[in-house]
Amino acid sequence: MARLLPVLLGMLLCLSLPGLSQPSDPIEVYAPGVSFAPEPELLSPIYLEQRVQVWLASQVQPSAADLATWIQELYLQAGFPGVGVEVTQAADGWLISIREAQPEQAKVRRLLISGGTPQERYLTRHNLHQREGQPLDRDQLLADIAWLEHNHFLPLQLRLEQVETAEVDVDLHIVSGAEYIPTGNLALNDVVGLAVTAGLIVNNPFNSGQIVRAMGKRNNIPFPGGQALGLVQDWEYTLSWATTVMPIEGMSLGLNHYNKVDYFYPDYGEQGLDLISIRSLGVDLYSGFPIWSDPASRRYLRGVFNLSLIEDRFKVDPLPDGIFAVPSPAPSPETNTPESLTKSGNVADLLLMPSLTISYSDIDDYRLPRNGSFLQARLGGSVLDARFIQATLTGTSFWTPYSDDKQQWTVLLRSAAGSTFGANPPFYRGFLNTGNWLVRGATQFSITEKHSLRFSEELHYIYKPTALEVDNLLQQLIGQTSGGIFDGWALDLNVFLDQGAYWRDELAPRSGQLSVGGGINLITPFGSILGVDLATPLYPSPGGFSALLRISAPLSFTLYSDWGNTNGFFLR
Repeated sequence: MARLLPVLLGMLLCLSLPGLSQPSDPIEVYAPGVSFAPEPELLSPIYLEQRVQVWLASQVQPSAADLATWIQELYLQAGFPGVGVEVTQAADGWLISIREAQPEQAKVRRLLISGGTPQERYLTRHNLHQREGQPLDRDQLLADIAWLEHNHFLPLQLRLEQVETAEVDVDLHIVSGAEYIPTGNLALNDVVGLAVTAGLIVNNPFNSGQIVRAMGKRNNIPFPGGQALGLVQDWEYTLSWATTVMPIEGMSLGLNHYNKVDYFYPDYGEQGLDLISIRSLGVDLYSGFPIWSDPASRRYLRGVFNLSLIEDRFKVDPLPDGIFAVPSPAPSPETNTPESLTKSGNVADLLLMPSLTISYSDIDDYRLPRNGSFLQARLGGSVLDARFIQATLTGTSFWTPYSDDKQQWTVLLRSAAGSTFGANPPFYRGFLNTGNWLVRGATQFSITEKHSLRFSEELHYIYKPTALEVDNLLQQLIGQTSGGIFDGWALDLNVFLDQGAYWRDELAPRSGQLSVGGGINLITPFGSILGVDLATPLYPSPGGFSALLRISAPLSFTLYSDWGNTNGFFLR
């Protein structure tokens, strides 16, 4: 399929592309010294002349029959089957007569998708308008292929085979191997202090149809020669494996394992005298499945069922001296013990947590979203030592009032609501699993919260420079060009408002927080985001700032991956 790229390039140079239903006069081409009478309509005359000349130069003894067959194949791979070609050799070259039109439009006898993983083949099939038995829609097929390459980063090779005069076979091959996607961030704020997250996602290792990931996080890292600044200190790691090799197309099956330790400094219970730590050791078994999709409007509905088994083990220690750069108070009578903090009365609680997540999307572009929404509803709970129910609703909506080939203005609205109900939910579980609870720039929180509301309004200006513009800028700044490294990158400048409220048992929300900030993102051609966010609180206590430096996986891995909808703490 090495010939496909120049064929597609030539089609972009076409002057006009009328339908195949109207007859046309034969086209006469002379090579060398090519002349047209009349000029071709379906392919550019310049492109056609160049391809014929290159082919003739590559042949030792070209024959009229071979040249006719080659031109028919050229038209076929360009999406124009059934072209009639007659070639005779003249004194000064070759006389080529091409009849471009067919009496009837060719139909697709077979549509074959090969290569890639089962999930990639599923995504390809469900985002193609073309169906077997229908007339070949060349323009729509090429548009769908371009959409899949842009949004799901699938390298697709298209080949058409002429079966009968009015029938073709469409073969789409996914040329895919292992993808290595780094993720992580470096954050600084008043709640978690200095925090580092790092991870790696490996998609389709050894062409096996699997996905593996490993991630780790450490919060409240002490500064050299200083002390920790935040209210919560924790560390955790997550190991995940998933497969899309399933008997039902579009399904996934996966496992998450995580080990997390949270240290709660003097905010819990207003004691201020104990260092309480909780180690959560757990495993998730989950399966994602398609519910409904509409390729014409890029809409889909998908579900994920998850079952988690988690052990929460408590430990109580004296508060280390000077943990907040002030002397610790004198020890108090020990009022907190591991047994007093668990629901079972033992040093550890065992939780079995089933959950169901339903996701809806109609976002038009996964790399540079313009319009659409991603909505998600999640219902879960716990049995065994603790019994409670949790519900979370989240939404992300895009609206672009203006866009062109170089830039776009996009309004992004985020919202989230979560609640934890039940007779005996652990005091920390609502805080951990309610979801999207902390606004950017937050300066305070309470570990005992069970319910949350959060909203964010963002205005994004996205600029898509050409490779020439980037090279000109680099030439002025550093005296050399990028060599095409930044071809396809985009710059995102944004400002935002974040607001939220959190409460435990009262009807009225409390602990309201409001912050303002801005960010700069670089969006790579593969959809990853390199960015920095800065935020400062406005309410309840103005002043200070938080910073977040991050590298994010593409939206197809963050919003749409089944493993992102489990009970694992990592993505909370």
